[in-house]
Amino acid sequence: MITRTILVVIVVLAIVVGALAVYFILRRGEEIYNLKNKRVLVVLFEGFQPAEFHPVRNYLQKCGAEVKILSLHRNIGVSYDMYIYDVRDKFNQLAEQYDAIVIIGGEGVYRRVTIEQLPEEVELLQELVIIFNNKGKLVAAICAAPAVLARAGILKGVKATCFPDNKLINILKEGGAQYTGNDVEIHHNIITGKGPGAAGAFAKQIARYLSEA
Repeated sequence: MITRTILVVIVVLAIVVGALAVYFILRRGEEIYNLKNKRVLVVLFEGFQPAEFHPVRNYLQKCGAEVKILSLHRNIGVSYDMYIYDVRDKFNQLAEQYDAIVIIGGEGVYRRVTIEQLPEEVELLQELVIIFNNKGKLVAAICAAPAVLARAGILKGVKATCFPDNKLINILKEGGAQYTGNDVEIHHNIITGKGPGAAGAFAKQIARYLSEA
């Protein structure tokens, strides 16, 4: 009887330990960083990629960050907090107020960053990105958006990635970046992501960086 009781206890303990192991593995996969009091400015173009925007915004908010949307165009299909032409005289103030700027990619970004003469709104965004970078704030971009950073001149000597398109890759290389093709690349205060499939990992690296800043 004693042996049988001990066996039952061992089985129950094994089940409990196994369940706890699974629980902690899952928790590790969904790690939540403490971003309370952190402010993130997310930039959207008309024609942005929702499969990048939503995972990034939702995860950062889940971590406790305050996320505001800066739009480069009047009609982007979602609500936003500010329009770039309305804040063009407040770039230094924005870089002081926010801990990070994150540029979401997509077809609309691609069309505007792969042409020789950049649209005015993209040039304004580059000015803003340079100010954030000069202040040592986190600058992040995913998919086609790393090309914005390259053309702004802040990827010289920086390991970076982007959507695997020859035009984008050439823009990064011409801007002095060390293109890697990895899903996510982190180099000092600059984080770049490959595309929609890397959005989750991209968001987590942003959160990890900000939690340690």
